[in-house]
Amino acid sequence: MKAPEPELTQKQRRALAALVSEPTLTRAAQAARVSEVTLYRWLRQPAFASAHSQAVGETFRAALG
Repeated sequence: MKAPEPELTQKQRRALAALVSEPTLTRAAQAARVSEVTLYRWLRQPAFASAHSQAVGETFRAALG
């Protein structure tokens, strides 16, 4: 049985929003008030990477109408 995915922290949710709304990872880190190193580390974590992929997909679908 697969263990449930851990919930994201408030900082991670803020970072996801910044990653889909800012043009660069540097600007996303600044907007989320975390370091670029932290964003790169989170993007390697399965739960965060999955949430990021989902957020990007939702943003793309919304842009297409």
